[in-house]
Amino acid sequence: MTPTIGIFSFALAVLCPMLYLLARQARKGIAYANGTEGPKERPRIYCVVFAIFGFILGSMYQPLHERGVECLEASQPLVQCVVFPAH
Repeated sequence: MTPTIGIFSFALAVLCPMLYLLARQARKGIAYANGTEGPKERPRIYCVVFAIFGFILGSMYQPLHERGVECLEASQPLVQCVVFPAH
């Protein structure tokens, strides 16, 4: 399957940086609670990297999702139809 640009490409491109920022805030909170120094990385750079990673990951998942929808519409077993297509 070739990667396809779709809704999951953009959804994961937004979700991955958000998860990174949430984890970073948690690390800052833990550092504050422990009385240690917080994270020092530059979050903008990491957000760009995670957005690119999320876009690629979403583009790789999109064809699987589309095939799964087709299998469900054809009333075929989902896992067997997606993993072992009858083409």
